[in-house]
Amino acid sequence: MKTKSLLITISLLPALVFAQFDNAGTSAANFLKIGVGSRAEAMAGAYVAQTSDVSSLFWNVGSLAHLRNREVMISRTDWILDVNLVSVAANLPVGENSSLGATVHVLSMDRIEETTPSAPEGTGITFPAGNLALGLAYSQRLTDRFSIGVMGKYVNETVANSRANGFALDFGTLYQTEFRGMKIGMSIANFGTKMRLEGREQLLRVDIDTGLGANPDETPARLETEAWPMPLVFRFGVSMDVLRAGQQALVGNVDYFDYRDIAPGFCVGGEYSFNNLFFLRGGFRAVTAADNIDDNDAKDIFPTFGAGLDLKYPGLDYRLRMDYSYSDLGRLSEVHRFTFGFVF
Repeated sequence: MKTKSLLITISLLPALVFAQFDNAGTSAANFLKIGVGSRAEAMAGAYVAQTSDVSSLFWNVGSLAHLRNREVMISRTDWILDVNLVSVAANLPVGENSSLGATVHVLSMDRIEETTPSAPEGTGITFPAGNLALGLAYSQRLTDRFSIGVMGKYVNETVANSRANGFALDFGTLYQTEFRGMKIGMSIANFGTKMRLEGREQLLRVDIDTGLGANPDETPARLETEAWPMPLVFRFGVSMDVLRAGQQALVGNVDYFDYRDIAPGFCVGGEYSFNNLFFLRGGFRAVTAADNIDDNDAKDIFPTFGAGLDLKYPGLDYRLRMDYSYSDLGRLSEVHRFTFGFVF
């Protein structure tokens, strides 16, 4: 009873918080919104309850305790334009009911050309930009059906010689039922400090009173930029076995998600497997958007699909996972993800 009460309380709390705010376009470190792992994104991100590999460190850290093998995952996302995201995750089971995990996310892009009011076409000077996130996680099974987890993260954004740093926490829970393999998952991610860009680009010299001729006209000063919070997100999902017959299985997932700075939505996905060797996946993500013409709600639907292999070494416990996913981003074209995992 205490476990069920805790699950209900944690699940309802974010809904009460998110209902109070409308913060479109007011988050820093937006690379934290990019989905990690080809398996999850092939199902449109409907993965908060199904999480059964080390990518759960991104989707639901509460499910990490159910992984009984050590895993290492490397995922590359070819994001829009020339932006790339490389993610590395690993876990280490500790005893029978808990597990540790670590993540590294690096977002990179080509150098950006500087523009100024006097040179809007570019000055010929280029500068770098990128993001970094490091995380350490712990997950514990409180009962044979209910587990929780927490992850602490260091987040960095760099633009030229300016940097913003922040710290965040992720929380997650997973509850497993006896009905058709149904699992219920919930997570809150990126709950942390605000981030403010600081660096030598904010140093300047000013004339503090142009009406006085005798005062210094190059007084050292610093431009203070606004501090913005990270993209807090709440996810709630259900996963269930649709089919289990011999060597074949089909799992269906439905998730609801709500970011603090964009419209909420839901995603639906499924995974077909044959002999736990070959996998086909698909899904779609639907985002609620305000219609500027008649002020009615509209749905923007984005399809996804992918496939994977889980190769076992004869006579050994080692396994190699290879996954691919395709995501349609509408006006922003498409995204390809490639993920390799090693289980031992």
